[in-house]
Amino acid sequence: MKKKSEQKYTAINNIWFLLKEIAVYDKKLFLYVGLASVSGMLLPLATLGLTAIVIEGVSTGQNVEWLIGTFVALLVGVLVLTVLSKTNMMKLQMQGNIFRVIILNRLAVHLMKIDFDVFDGDEGQEKINKAFDTASNPHQAFQHIFLVLEGLTKSILGFLLYSYILVDIHWLFIVLVGVSSVINFLYSLHINTLEDDNKKVVSPVNRKITYLTEQTGHFQRAKDMRLYKMENWFGDIFSQLSQEKYQLTHQVRRRKIGGNILDGGFKLVIDLVAYVLLIQMIISGEISVASFTVYFGAIATLSQWISGILRRIVDLNKAGMEIDDYREFMELKSTRNHGEGVETEVSPSLPYSIEFKNVSYRYPEAETDTIKEFNLTIKPGEKMALVGVNGAGKSTLIKLLTGLYRPTEGEILINGHRMDEYNLDDYYALFSVVFQDYYELPVTIEDMVLQGKEKDDVYLNKVEKESGLKHVYQSLPKGRETKLVKRIFSDAVDLSGGQKQKLQLAKALYKNGPILILDEPTAALDSIAESEIYQQYESLSKNKTSIFISHRLASTRFCDRIVFLEDGKIIEEGTHSELMRLRGKYFDMFETQSYYYKNEVGEKQHAIV
Repeated sequence: MKKKSEQKYTAINNIWFLLKEIAVYDKKLFLYVGLASVSGMLLPLATLGLTAIVIEGVSTGQNVEWLIGTFVALLVGVLVLTVLSKTNMMKLQMQGNIFRVIILNRLAVHLMKIDFDVFDGDEGQEKINKAFDTASNPHQAFQHIFLVLEGLTKSILGFLLYSYILVDIHWLFIVLVGVSSVINFLYSLHINTLEDDNKKVVSPVNRKITYLTEQTGHFQRAKDMRLYKMENWFGDIFSQLSQEKYQLTHQVRRRKIGGNILDGGFKLVIDLVAYVLLIQMIISGEISVASFTVYFGAIATLSQWISGILRRIVDLNKAGMEIDDYREFMELKSTRNHGEGVETEVSPSLPYSIEFKNVSYRYPEAETDTIKEFNLTIKPGEKMALVGVNGAGKSTLIKLLTGLYRPTEGEILINGHRMDEYNLDDYYALFSVVFQDYYELPVTIEDMVLQGKEKDDVYLNKVEKESGLKHVYQSLPKGRETKLVKRIFSDAVDLSGGQKQKLQLAKALYKNGPILILDEPTAALDSIAESEIYQQYESLSKNKTSIFISHRLASTRFCDRIVFLEDGKIIEEGTHSELMRLRGKYFDMFETQSYYYKNEVGEKQHAIV
């Protein structure tokens, strides 16, 4: 939760913003709030009145017909108020949930539209998390606001009406109830502040407990749990953490008990005073027994209205802080070109040239550049390999080239035009990319490949063969219509790492961008499947400018040129033969890998013999 000094807008400004958003969505929601508030406020009074009328009728000797008629009439009134209250509260909850989902959808759409580097960092991720946490949680502003408005309106109306009733007894009585309610409220605020401060020390413990709970219930961990007899070990850790959490929250629990005692004490005093005062009024003939019932019930309810007003004001302030997170995220602006740009002709028969000119890139909050004054020209249709150890900057270069990152210094040219000269969506269309980190959506295999593009059966079959995806789904009963993500669909399949990589390769090939980028496309494949991909690399990259990133240098001999990176700079450059003759770092890495490959082959042959 933000401090007030950190908020961009005041709580009042944010609440006013939210009310306007609600009005745009559906003005009838304010009517539902009003009906729920009035009926909810009158309901306890009507119930008291029902009891009072019966008592009054019996004590004054009214006939049975009158008693029954009056009772039925009041009972119908109570039922009507109950139905109104419940119905409108259900409408508020249902519509509030829909409204929250609409807000969540707005966030998702905005996230997809803003530039990748706007949120690719700790600060950007924090803004995303706060905004989405608010919209995802039904107990926060965008859904909870309707209950807050209903509760505040009901409490204000109840306070005014019940104060009017009780002022006939004595105005000091209202003051007594009000003072006790305020004291209890302030003490509750103190408890909330204490809990909030305590979260800083309890939160890490909760994360550990949550992690343990998730791991013990995770299906993929079940094998290790059993084979290594980890249940006792996990149980001991869980007990230790639970005891630690108990100790950390002990002070808060004691304060809460104190608050309950304080609240009970005030209620006891108020009830005693009310009994004494009202009984004296009965004895003196100022009020009847029926009036005693109404007054005493009103006294008990008045404190609830006052507490309700104070609690809902705090809830409104909290909602204002939560809305601030949403507005801050929605006001993030893209800095890239989303308007007119250089005309592009995305065609597989029209390869593009690429040029890096003095490009440097430093990650947010990093102390040094990952890419340093990088210069490289890739000719149209050239097949180039980027190699180097982990952390050399290969994947960062790809993110810069594809427009996900913007260079800190220097510029990237595609066909002689700077990246910013292109409309960003047109620029993205130039690239078919397979990243190291890939994902699956809960759709069919075919839908995952098409990605919303129009289906071309001939070309789809072609890329499925080239990527090896056809071998993946041919053994499945539903073929390419097989659903993915088993935890979503019971009849879905969970692909292996190698199968997933073939799926991603098929997706990239079907997009058919003129620049093909394969970032470790064979990392999860076995040696036979990897060899097949290498043999097909020539056809995969035909009429395309292609960049191939791999730690396995056996793949680089298929490329026209190899660039060896180290610490964000080009250390060596040339063909496979040229770099092997140079006997530099590429040579050392290749020889090291060849040694292990040869040993592996030799061991297999020896085992066969």
